[in-house]
Amino acid sequence: IEKNLCLAKNVVAAFSEMHECGVVHNNITADNILVDVAQSNDNLSLKIIDLGRASLLTGHCGEVEKIQGDICSIGSIFFELFTGMCPYDGKHFQHGGADSHIIDSDQTSISDQLKTNIRNIISQAEMYALLRSRVPPCIFSMIFSLIEKRGNEYYYRSTAEIDRDLDFILSDAQNLLYDKPNEIKMHPFSFQSGKLYGRDHLIPMLKDVYERMTLPQSVSEMVIISGCSGAGKSALVQQVRQPIIKKGGYFIGGKFDNLKRMEPLSAVILAFRDFYDQIVKRTGEAYSQAIGALKEVVGPEASVLTNIIPGICQMLEVSVVETVKVGGTEARNRFKHVFRLLVRALATPSHPLVLFLDDLQWADTASLALIESLITDYESKSFLFIGTYRDDEVSETHPLAIQLRKLERKGVHTTKIKVGNLTKGHLNSMISDHLQTSLSVSDPLAEVVYRKTSGNALLVIQFLRSLYDEGFMHFSLNTRQWQWDTKVIDSKGVSDSAVKLMTRQILTFPAKTQNALKLIACLGSYTDECVLSAITADDNSGSQQENSHVWEPITSGHNELMSSLQLAIRQGIIVHTESKYKFTHDSFQHAAYSLISETERGLWHLWIGNRVRLDQTLSPEKALFITVGQLNKGAKFIDDADERVELAWLNLQAAEISISYTAFVPASFHLRVGRSLLDENCWRDQYKLCLQISVLQAEVKQCEGSFKEMDKILEEIFLNAKCLDDKIRSYFIRVRSLSAQGKQQEALEVGLLVLSLLGEPVPTSSDMRAIIKEEFLKTKQLLEGKTNDDLLSLKAMENSRKIAAMQQLNDLILFAFVARQKEYHVLVFKTIQISLCHGMCKEATIGLAMYG
Repeated sequence: IEKNLCLAKNVVAAFSEMHECGVVHNNITADNILVDVAQSNDNLSLKIIDLGRASLLTGHCGEVEKIQGDICSIGSIFFELFTGMCPYDGKHFQHGGADSHIIDSDQTSISDQLKTNIRNIISQAEMYALLRSRVPPCIFSMIFSLIEKRGNEYYYRSTAEIDRDLDFILSDAQNLLYDKPNEIKMHPFSFQSGKLYGRDHLIPMLKDVYERMTLPQSVSEMVIISGCSGAGKSALVQQVRQPIIKKGGYFIGGKFDNLKRMEPLSAVILAFRDFYDQIVKRTGEAYSQAIGALKEVVGPEASVLTNIIPGICQMLEVSVVETVKVGGTEARNRFKHVFRLLVRALATPSHPLVLFLDDLQWADTASLALIESLITDYESKSFLFIGTYRDDEVSETHPLAIQLRKLERKGVHTTKIKVGNLTKGHLNSMISDHLQTSLSVSDPLAEVVYRKTSGNALLVIQFLRSLYDEGFMHFSLNTRQWQWDTKVIDSKGVSDSAVKLMTRQILTFPAKTQNALKLIACLGSYTDECVLSAITADDNSGSQQENSHVWEPITSGHNELMSSLQLAIRQGIIVHTESKYKFTHDSFQHAAYSLISETERGLWHLWIGNRVRLDQTLSPEKALFITVGQLNKGAKFIDDADERVELAWLNLQAAEISISYTAFVPASFHLRVGRSLLDENCWRDQYKLCLQISVLQAEVKQCEGSFKEMDKILEEIFLNAKCLDDKIRSYFIRVRSLSAQGKQQEALEVGLLVLSLLGEPVPTSSDMRAIIKEEFLKTKQLLEGKTNDDLLSLKAMENSRKIAAMQQLNDLILFAFVARQKEYHVLVFKTIQISLCHGMCKEATIGLAMYG
């Protein structure tokens, strides 16, 4: 940049010398400026050619306009110098012909014609995008002021003024051309990193709650922060993150995403992976203590978390075993139990654990249930949960509102914080700091901005940006201050939505940057760099290019995509932290996503899903949920029957994993989508797939308590299943659902019928005492002479129907113990008889324990 500024200064000096000699060039283009590149920057040799249209300055009125024409042309030269593109060149901008820069001096002023011709060739948005992507704000302001009028006049009236400002920039290049370490460059303004306005009374509240977690007799607490979108809820919480970590605490966080609501426990998993990373980064005694606590408290149970926190089993030296498939209630309880153990192990007064989850209004029910389980675990000490949500999106019947009321009834100590809009005084302080001017100078502007934004922090920032974009504010190198016209700004309309303002800003970016933002927006409010790499991988591209009809919204490779995102990072649209790209606010994600027409959104998602599906670098589970989520959104564009069946299988896999996480809402969604992808002949053409989806659907509905819907699905299974083995699991679901509804007697009757179908009828009659005696003697005879070692050495049960009978007996024993004690004894005896005759299985333990 400094090299180009030196060249620009030499160009200005050349034309300044020409003007001093009384000559106006009238046809300044890059082709008419010859530079001897062999010379050093400090002593460049320039030659100005093509004076065929030059005119003399005679001292008459109107000659200022002639000079102004040259000055405006110098602005276009600077534009090309810093962007690498000529505003007149039709090959770069398709808004005008190659000769559209020719000026007709008989019709209007040279400067106005040049400005008009530039507008014909370059759209205003493209000019903004190019300049912002190449230069700092001070150079942007200079070039813009050379070409654009400020009110009714141009800012620069002579080449001497241009030369003065170039000298000023070069004299303080370090501050004006480069970002400062303690500032974040947000558009043309410098925003101090981590500084909040009007929240001084709220930060101590958070710190006080944390300090209570360090006390020996601490109990788990909860902080709930509410407020509208853009109020600064997340920013408030981030204020205490570093202080907590410096004091030895764990601070982990995750964010729920509206586009990832069907990915179970997405925010919780993100947070606890961060937890694992923090443990690994600890060194010496701190690391040894953490590992020791985890081994002692969690131990082998950590295997349940293998898929959620990769590496935890290896860290704890726990063997990774295949997950035991259990029913919905058992899976839910086991999952909660292991997470509780994890928190108990590491949350101590010396190292409290803070779990921060953002945007709870989008949390899935499984996550809410897990949060409740952790907060209400009275064996946990020094655990603090912080959650934020948009109160204007949560009604009294919203799942979050219901959950919060439930926690209050349970006596959970809750601190509620309401984050409102900025007051006019705080807003003035914010604007004063950003524009680096006094409070008295910024006060009139703050008055107008407050009236139009009501003090919403996010809307304020976007409104200020729009003022700059549209020329209502500019930085004067003469006064070295931002300048504006309050009356003009007051007459400007303002959108009531930050999204609309953000959309306008994104539209000023180059097409490649816009497409990159659209891609990330399709994935949610954040994504991993490895996912973007998978989508833009060259090998995937090649495999798809075999089909020339494949629709591709993005053709650039990974490096080009990363490069195009740099502008968005500099403008504060997204942040790149470690291996993640994240929108700085959900509204930016919504803005980028809104730029995709509704007719094309499905195609974008379909393309992304297919790209991820072909990738081999992502973890299988991660790739599965991304693939399924994206393909489901583009399913209406899938016409091929085989592809629809394949997607149905993928949804089935996603549902099975969701159930293992006890996330029944996402599971139900995936099963419903999977079934909708099959045609009316699915029971005939895709029997196995249809059966598996239907059985899982019935099981999920049972866990959700939707018994009427469950009954309809079960009836369809019983009608279409080909054999008893294909109906057994459905019978089990019906029996358990009857028990869940308090119909224990009916559950026993149906269960006994199932046992008969499996070839293990249980005798019943009015004389149960005789039956009990008979079955007891039979069992005693089978056990006669057998020791514990003999029982342990029995072969494993292999007959699938006998195993199914044992599973059913386990359920019936529990039901009978409550409802029909006489049958209870017979069922226990039956369990032992089957085990002794056909081999041992894990279901035999209950019968043996009950027998004594």
